[in-house]
Amino acid sequence: MPKGAEAAAAGAKGDLIEHVRPPPEPLPEAVEPTEWVYTWLKGHGLHALAPKLIDANFVEKADLLLEPRLSLVDVEKLGVEKACDVRKIFNLAKAL
Repeated sequence: MPKGAEAAAAGAKGDLIEHVRPPPEPLPEAVEPTEWVYTWLKGHGLHALAPKLIDANFVEKADLLLEPRLSLVDVEKLGVEKACDVRKIFNLAKAL
């Protein structure tokens, strides 16, 4: 029977080298937002951008109708980066 360092090495081998990780815990299911702006953008295929507006507290239709109305620069400042998406949201908000 091994003693001392050999015993420690043999014990460590099982714990460190032959270790089997437990399976990862399942991720919680994503909950679809219920804010008006999410459903509005979802109807136009832009729902991935809804969190940017929600983070800026544009959650209801009335929020987007406040004066002064959103400009292209305002939409960019919300974090919408792609030029086409900026224009789509601007035009959708303008049409409200």
